[in-house]
Amino acid sequence: MYRFSSALFTFALVAGTATAGTKEELIRLQSDILQLTTQIQLLQKSTIENDAILKTLLEQLSDRVAGLKVSMDTLNQTLSQTLTQTLQTSRADSKLVTDQMAQAVQSLSIKLDDTNGRIATLSQKLEESSKAQAQKLNALTEAGTNVPPDQLYNAAYNDYLLGNYDLAIQAFRDYLERFKDSEMADDAMYYIGVSYFDQKKYDQAIQAFDQLIQLYPKGNKVPTAYFKKGIALLATQKTTDAIAQLQYVYANFPDTPEANLAAQELRNMGVEPVAPPPARRKRSLRQEPENIFRKPEPSRVRWW
Repeated sequence: MYRFSSALFTFALVAGTATAGTKEELIRLQSDILQLTTQIQLLQKSTIENDAILKTLLEQLSDRVAGLKVSMDTLNQTLSQTLTQTLQTSRADSKLVTDQMAQAVQSLSIKLDDTNGRIATLSQKLEESSKAQAQKLNALTEAGTNVPPDQLYNAAYNDYLLGNYDLAIQAFRDYLERFKDSEMADDAMYYIGVSYFDQKKYDQAIQAFDQLIQLYPKGNKVPTAYFKKGIALLATQKTTDAIAQLQYVYANFPDTPEANLAAQELRNMGVEPVAPPPARRKRSLRQEPENIFRKPEPSRVRWW
């Protein structure tokens, strides 16, 4: 979804560059970009809903086929038993029962063939729908990929605010692939971690926060990343590691909101936060302090 949105932004930007010159034209251009983004989101939502309906129908028909097969097996077994019993009676009665059972089996076979035909038709429609949707969206991406960094970041952040976490994660990853050394790169990595965190995918969130700490140690999101990592460790029942992480935040980032939050979390667990020496309070966050606690080792960076 994001790649299609980014393509729309590029298409609108290229189309508007030739005529932009006044404030009114810029405002109109921004409105057009927002409308195109909304159309893309509606298109993807419609496709997802249609695919879900078709998949549900396929599952229902598959269950029906399975039920018919069971019924046929039961009828065949009953037919065999009935034939054995009727051989001991009159031939006329045996033939009548056999004919009735044969008709029932034939009827079930017809129904089974009809159901299989419907499954094949729905499967074809589902495949055609997916291909058509992919073609439409690919056509939008062909407009270009030279999106300015700020537009790329803002589009990803907008997905995060709307709760489209998977789209936001992919969008921020695309941003980092193109602009990993930009001023907002650490923020992009941070919101990848927060997007995982908000979905309660704590292991992935911890990995993202570790990548931020290792790749952007001077970034302004580092204290928050340490704190969020501590909360994620606590949520995964790694209490000892969580306490060490929160103590590290409290000791190494004094006079920050994260230090106050870490102290509150520690006290909620019945642990008293350990204050750093007074001299440490004068150090800048961008200096390398001598830690009174062992610095938690971030996980090895793994690019997606």
